[in-house]
Amino acid sequence: MKLEDKRIKKHLKQLPLDQYTVYHSPIKSWFIFIFLILIIISPFSIYFIGSLFSTSFNIIIISLIISYFIISYVISAYYNNSFIVSNNYLLVINPNFPFKTIKKYNLSSINEVIIDNDKRTVNSIFLWIFFIINRNQIKIKLGKKIETFYCVNLDVDCCGENWTEKNLDDFYNDLKSKNINVHMKI
Repeated sequence: MKLEDKRIKKHLKQLPLDQYTVYHSPIKSWFIFIFLILIIISPFSIYFIGSLFSTSFNIIIISLIISYFIISYVISAYYNNSFIVSNNYLLVINPNFPFKTIKKYNLSSINEVIIDNDKRTVNSIFLWIFFIINRNQIKIKLGKKIETFYCVNLDVDCCGENWTEKNLDDFYNDLKSKNINVHMKI
């Protein structure tokens, strides 16, 4: 399955770019995973909650479940940025509500790009609760300033088993071909 985020194309219509390559980090994969979990868990939880507890307790449980999914969406929305590489620019787009942003960097002003992940932190382990398993990150160094963007669903080439057509290896090679100092630490 090769997913892409169609909302990126809407943003591209607003930006005058000649030739470009889009590296999607679609939130759809998170939705698919959550949907599958709901299909598996729902029948058991509805039976268990409905038969064992009082109505007021059921309302509390259902409210907690809804709150969990809202928090989970917000976290996933924050960690899904897509990238566009053109002849002159690197764009970072987060099309997800409430974090909708477009950041545009001139390739000539970028000192270094670091492709990494942070599986090693306690925060990463905590995010497994919300089905954020892998947090790949792109660090863009502009002078002394470093900006970090996450792309959860954009991954390294994994024998054709990726969620997206373009992957971090392609992103690395694309930036390298444009004479950008790129390091991959995954």
